[in-house]
Amino acid sequence: GERAEAHRARGNACFQAGDWEDAADWYRRALNADPRDPRAACNRCAALTKLGRYREALNDADYGLSLKPEWAKLHGRRAVALFHLREWDEALGAYLEALRLEPGSAAYAEGAAMCREAGGSREGLERRRWEREHKAEARLRREAEAKAAGEREARAQASMAQAAEMAFRDQERRFEQELARFRKERREGAQRWRRSTSLEGEPEEDRGRSIRIDAFGTLRGHCTQCHGCIAWERDTTKLKGWNDMDALTCSGCGCPHTAHEDCGRFPTLQEEPKRPTRGKQEPEEIPGVYNGAGPCKPSRKR
Repeated sequence: GERAEAHRARGNACFQAGDWEDAADWYRRALNADPRDPRAACNRCAALTKLGRYREALNDADYGLSLKPEWAKLHGRRAVALFHLREWDEALGAYLEALRLEPGSAAYAEGAAMCREAGGSREGLERRRWEREHKAEARLRREAEAKAAGEREARAQASMAQAAEMAFRDQERRFEQELARFRKERREGAQRWRRSTSLEGEPEEDRGRSIRIDAFGTLRGHCTQCHGCIAWERDTTKLKGWNDMDALTCSGCGCPHTAHEDCGRFPTLQEEPKRPTRGKQEPEEIPGVYNGAGPCKPSRKR
């Protein structure tokens, strides 16, 4: 319309005066007034190229060509923008298209020669066109490959989870078997000890160890040597350690441990199997014992 023509005329005046910024602005107004006019797009492409805004200039050239595909000037200006963007193959293709529409143009021929000198070629142009045409196909292929990889990962995760669940159930079965064996040994050991000592209940324990067990882990009953001691006992207040070899005599009668009836093995509560748990288990904290879970701090001397 008349308004678009007026804006374009003012843009042309600014362009001829070298005022590229104002020229681009007036061409923008012309395009807004008449978006279907390829001349305003072509003019603004030239102004933006002068301003060094080559990507925007290329967009204007592409827009103008969508309105008027057989315009040599727009192909030429598109070629200039591409050349400055260092896209030699595409720039050569644009110059060749301009030459097709205007075979006698020396400017387009010179531009094509410059593109070839910079490394542009028909082969590269064809390759780029093939890549564009197959871009959607390549994207779909990549998406399919990513989906397949995701499905494989999901299957692997499911398989790992299933294997972990089977391993956990196997641990639970072993725990139940070990717990049953532990309880049976304690029950049978306590029965033998009660028969030997005529005492009730179970052998006493102190800090996880039974005071009725000798240094070799054997539950001891009544004394067969003095016949006056009904049960072996270790005085824990005098022991240097649970394996103290000086503690092989009964604190009750003074007879050696071998003089007391052997009641077999009696596992302490500290030896009771621990039920397995899923996930990472935190190390058990034992007072006075470094468990390796962090820096070992020296104890303060009193």
